[in-house]
Amino acid sequence: MKKVLAMLLLAVPIFALGQDQPSVAEQAKPAASTNLKEREQAPTYSDIYCAGFVTKENIPTANHILAGLSSPHGVRFSARDTIYLEGTGFVVGNRYSVVRKIEDRNLEELFPGQRALLKRSGNEYSDLGRVMVTYIDKNVAVATVEFSCQPMAPGDALVPFQEKEMVKYSPQRDHFERFAPYGAKAGRIIDGKEFDQFLGTGQKLYVNMGANQGIHPGDYLRVTRNYDPKDLPPVDRFSLDSPYEQDEAKDAVKLKKTDYKKLPFRGIGEILVLSVTPETATGMITMALEDVQVGDVVEVQGNQQ
Repeated sequence: MKKVLAMLLLAVPIFALGQDQPSVAEQAKPAASTNLKEREQAPTYSDIYCAGFVTKENIPTANHILAGLSSPHGVRFSARDTIYLEGTGFVVGNRYSVVRKIEDRNLEELFPGQRALLKRSGNEYSDLGRVMVTYIDKNVAVATVEFSCQPMAPGDALVPFQEKEMVKYSPQRDHFERFAPYGAKAGRIIDGKEFDQFLGTGQKLYVNMGANQGIHPGDYLRVTRNYDPKDLPPVDRFSLDSPYEQDEAKDAVKLKKTDYKKLPFRGIGEILVLSVTPETATGMITMALEDVQVGDVVEVQGNQQ
């Protein structure tokens, strides 16, 4: 009995050692060459209808939210709330999108010429949700908030609701080439939703290309960035102009600004176009290898020209 027990005790570490060894298939797997992850994300209903937009159209505010069932105590309204609308042309059963014109009070530019480019592109609007008219009084219409992106408030504008195209998402796409610009039509990211400057997967942004440039919902745009000093964001320009550390100065090679211009555009990520106006497009980042920044260049894929 003692001999059997001793043999079992000797077998346990041998078995455990065998368990720790990787299989032949695992040993054959190539080592990862980078820790960058190419993540992709499909747009949801909220992504499509809550992304906001930039347009040259000046949306009138004659039709707007007046108050809510809980007024004057309640001044913010969301899904299933009853609200009152002021304006003309309301019909029971009709639906309206609720939008709000917004403006960034921070006038510091994220890239040279950003403010002028934004002004040429139009006004920025937030999508707040959708309401349906349920009753008409002599002076106001009663409505129910059917869908809410964020709280609505008195004064928010109403426009007739229009169904948006649920864009086709392509999860199985060709491998993203880091240094392979499409060389087609190009524009720039002019702003991020809610004025975000640094953007990642799933976040929304606006570019200065739209239907007039042949952009359609469902198109993919490639985000690229170069090293040209005149195109660098302010933070990167600080590094460009900073002197080398004292202990590095002896052996360090100081690059000239002309040297940086020689470096290639590098791919940052991809954007799926959610909606377009004649001059602009709203997009969602589906894949990013690093932070996407306002001011980055966007290029149309070659097969979408």
